[in-house]
Amino acid sequence: MDSTASTRLYGRLIAKAWSDLEFLNRLRADPKAAMKEVGITVPDGIEIQLLEDTATKVHLVVPAKPGKTELSEEDLNKLTWAYESNSGPSGGSWRS
Repeated sequence: MDSTASTRLYGRLIAKAWSDLEFLNRLRADPKAAMKEVGITVPDGIEIQLLEDTATKVHLVVPAKPGKTELSEEDLNKLTWAYESNSGPSGGSWRS
């Protein structure tokens, strides 16, 4: 999936969480299943932890450091997926 499509799906996920309390509760209870509802498939072996920002609390995510010098194509795909999933429609910029 290209980054534009990933960003669009992430935007759909956030919009649905903001507008649909039942969906937000499903996202809290089972993030993978709720993400699948909007077309986001989480690869096996990836654990999702939901963190919710507030007006006064923002989460900074530090990606896992690769354990070896060179990354396989699969490793790069997982890192790209994680980055694109966390950067969101704003490209990860600080909100104004």
